Amino acid sequence: MKKNIFLLTILSSLFISFESSAMRILAVKTGGNAASQLAMFSAGAKKARTQIGNSTTEERIKRIVKNSIKKSIEHTQQNYYRPKKHPKPTTKVNAGQVGQALHKELIIVGNAQQLLGHVEGFEKTVESFEKAAETASWAQARGASFELETAIKVEQEEEVIGLGLHQGDVSGSREMDIITRTRNIECKTVYWQQYSFSEKQMKKARQAFIHQKKISTDNAKKFEIHSEKPFTEPWKTWLNQQNIKY
Repeated sequence: MKKNIFLLTILSSLFISFESSAMRILAVKTGGNAASQLAMFSAGAKKARTQIGNSTTEERIKRIVKNSIKKSIEHTQQNYYRPKKHPKPTTKVNAGQVGQALHKELIIVGNAQQLLGHVEGFEKTVESFEKAAETASWAQARGASFELETAIKVEQEEEVIGLGLHQGDVSGSREMDIITRTRNIECKTVYWQQYSFSEKQMKKARQAFIHQKKISTDNAKKFEIHSEKPFTEPWKTWLNQQNIKY
């Protein structure tokens, strides 16, 4: 535990000051690979700060990095330092990988700021990413950054006018991740195979997609699903039957 606390102290110093002396100490304590990854993150974070501007300031980046590393270490301690009757996990937190992942996500946020910072709902999406990253909730953080990453691509085709806004009909409302003048887009980062293990979960997801499509049609828009991971064949069949583009 002391070793992890010491590592956290060094990481905090590294991310805040990027001093070469801290880098050398980190190389000794964690090995050259982790130090190399963190060096890459340091350079990337500097670039990200110039891109992100007012949306995510330097202080906010420092806070995200510091808290995400801290929470990752806490998660590892909770799992690793368990009573002997429980088996120990085979992996510990890799601070270098955490830094490298954050580097990629922050660059996405920075690029999105340049193109979409004025769009309604942008700040809310960034805040969702920050909150998830700070608590080491990586699936949720990636979900938010994937929405921004997809919105950047959509913006090349037509203007994005809303992010994470609700639209509805008499039976209720649904959140639309990306809104243009002709399309409503749902973004997903899930493994579609997981639905094969839960009929209830699959039914819930399909009902949501059908409702989103109906709302979109009522507003003279097309409904699409953009997925980070490939659809399974059963899902492709169902989406084709529903005439939902993916």
